[in-house]
Amino acid sequence: MEMGLTISSDNYNVLQTGTVMSFYKDSPINLFCKFTEIDFGFEVEFSFIDTDTNEIGLEKRVEEGNKIILECKNFKNGLGTGTTNPFELATVNNKKLYINFCITKLDSAPRVLHYTFFIER
Repeated sequence: MEMGLTISSDNYNVLQTGTVMSFYKDSPINLFCKFTEIDFGFEVEFSFIDTDTNEIGLEKRVEEGNKIILECKNFKNGLGTGTTNPFELATVNNKKLYINFCITKLDSAPRVLHYTFFIER
């Protein structure tokens, strides 16, 4: 028996959701995405920068070859640091693609990334 499941929130369909741990505490996390629903592929790299100021920041950089780098500055809270609203990544087929995410880090342990990709209906 085949069963399909569609998850949505508000006017957005969930393309993918999951959790991943970094290899080492400061290793980047790369998500290689190929969404057949929208016929689009790209890479999202989460890079981490810890400073003494503890000022939290998030910057998006787009590189050649459909690579998006999200530079997460001081995302090192054990309870989690992340987006408070969906973060726009791209526009695909005239629909906006977003990500919501939260990153946790306990002392010298690897970081944990919880993520959800959304696309406009």
